[in-house]
Amino acid sequence: MEWLKKMFSRKEEQPPNLVIKEEPKMVEKPCRSCGKPIFYDPKWSHIPNYCKECKQRFQEEKGLTGRKCRSCGKTFTVPSTVKHMPNYCKTCRAKFREKKA
Repeated sequence: MEWLKKMFSRKEEQPPNLVIKEEPKMVEKPCRSCGKPIFYDPKWSHIPNYCKECKQRFQEEKGLTGRKCRSCGKTFTVPSTVKHMPNYCKTCRAKFREKKA
């Protein structure tokens, strides 16, 4: 029986050293306008100063409307006084113009 146990008992190989990615350590800071906490990763190139709600309120006060580009899906702002709202952002419009030329 011992020889059967030895034959069928396998030593599982250890997987190669796997690199476990650390989750970003989020840091908290208050919004400059309302004081609501904003969470950000210190590795980000641009650290926000205002929460999403305050940014949206500022855009509304400026008379800007947010639109979503039909091509790339990026959100861009347009003055609310524009009669014909664009469907594409500036970069996509430039690409389409290059294709036409």
